[in-house]
Amino acid sequence: MRSPEDPNLPFVLVRKDGDTPHSSMAMTRVLLRITVWHQDPDQAHDLAMLCQGLLICHDGSVLSAVRPNGGPLPGTDPASDVDLSTFTVIANVRPDVLA
Repeated sequence: MRSPEDPNLPFVLVRKDGDTPHSSMAMTRVLLRITVWHQDPDQAHDLAMLCQGLLICHDGSVLSAVRPNGGPLPGTDPASDVDLSTFTVIANVRPDVLA
């Protein structure tokens, strides 16, 4: 997993932790983990909350539904000792029609 060094802050990483077919079989349900590194725990939490809000209030072009799953939770990166905050959301991804 990638983690930033202090001069590159803030840093946001979006990672797909897993996926399963949606019950309609027309979409895929994915678990997204978002990790935010920042100068201090409060700024990491605030940016994580902003990212979560932006994902939940999406425009619908790629994601058909997004709901919170866990977090934001504070932490410290063991590799760089930088403050972080992480959360997960569950998203339904719209398929692309191939012509």
